[in-house]
Amino acid sequence: MRDRTEWVETVEAGVSFLVGTDANRIVQAVKFIEDNYDLIRGRFCENPFGDGCAARRIVDIVMRFI
Repeated sequence: MRDRTEWVETVEAGVSFLVGTDANRIVQAVKFIEDNYDLIRGRFCENPFGDGCAARRIVDIVMRFI
């Protein structure tokens, strides 16, 4: 339960929620997630952080210069 996050992409994608430490906000968020679980789960189809292949691409680019 936090007011800020370094994972802003997940908040923007609607799969994380910043609710702080206020008990009412936490309860509201849990109810929202329960009531909208399928919708929220469906938002996971695209990874906001990429496809996991960045290291391979970086190596390929570096190898072109050596």
